[in-house]
Amino acid sequence: MAAVGFHAYGGPDAVRLVEVPVPEPGPGEVRVRVRMTTVNPADVQYRRGDHAAFVPDALPPFVGGLELVGTVDAVGEGVDLLPGATVAGSSHFIPGGRGSHAELVVTGAGAVAPCPAGVDEVALATVPMNGLTARVVLDTLALPPGATVVVTGAAGAVGGYVVELASAAGLEVVAVASSTDEELVVGLGATAFVPRGDDVAQEVRARHPDGVDAVVDAAMLDAAALPMVRDGGRLLTLRPGHVPPPERGIEPRLVSFRRYQDRPDVLADLLALSASGGLTTRVAEVLTPHRGAEAHALAETPGLRGRVVLAFDA
Repeated sequence: MAAVGFHAYGGPDAVRLVEVPVPEPGPGEVRVRVRMTTVNPADVQYRRGDHAAFVPDALPPFVGGLELVGTVDAVGEGVDLLPGATVAGSSHFIPGGRGSHAELVVTGAGAVAPCPAGVDEVALATVPMNGLTARVVLDTLALPPGATVVVTGAAGAVGGYVVELASAAGLEVVAVASSTDEELVVGLGATAFVPRGDDVAQEVRARHPDGVDAVVDAAMLDAAALPMVRDGGRLLTLRPGHVPPPERGIEPRLVSFRRYQDRPDVLADLLALSASGGLTTRVAEVLTPHRGAEAHALAETPGLRGRVVLAFDA
């Protein structure tokens, strides 16, 4: 079958159409015929070689991809989903090192959920990983209504979902993003806006002298985000290697969508929320698999708003 992959780590020009064996579902697994799949920053990092240590037994060609929309093609033992069902979900990329950038992908049955009828599949493809990450963030913080949270990188895919979910939970959201994104993040529900820059912490402290209850550091400010947090507050980061050391009773913590990857009930709620307009999906570009190198180049463009989607059914 065809996939978008690479034989050696490198730049976007390493990406091309490759041939890989058709995977077979085992017990508790489904095989999905992919129609839409996203190119995320994690896929860019994989192509660069940053994630090689997580998949030491992977063999080329390497195939990334963490999110998908498609049709159930085959099921393993103990799976209730029926072939032909349209689902959205995520791939179990580890340990095999091959993800959803392929015509067919095998993943856990719990990692997919039925798509709401009549909803744009391109948009839904951007929900599973980023939406679950945002849900994990809010559930990990477990802040009461009225608490204040700073979201850095608030105009990004994950940051935008965090802003919307936090606002819906009654939190006071201070969004940090480019000055050109103020209208966007306020529209997503932010109650205050601070333009990104070297003086972000000072700006936040000027508004909240004692510090805020929590920071969700989607922009990877690392230790520079700590001064915004009150003593004993919370700091969550979304990428390995970006967890600053503790201070003042603050214990920074890494969170991942994988906590909820096998929770189809949580994913189904997020898909329904997207269908009702409660989550604002943003698609930057839709490209065919033949343009995989271009998709990777776009995905690492600074300031990109929305996800690049590969359409295997185009």
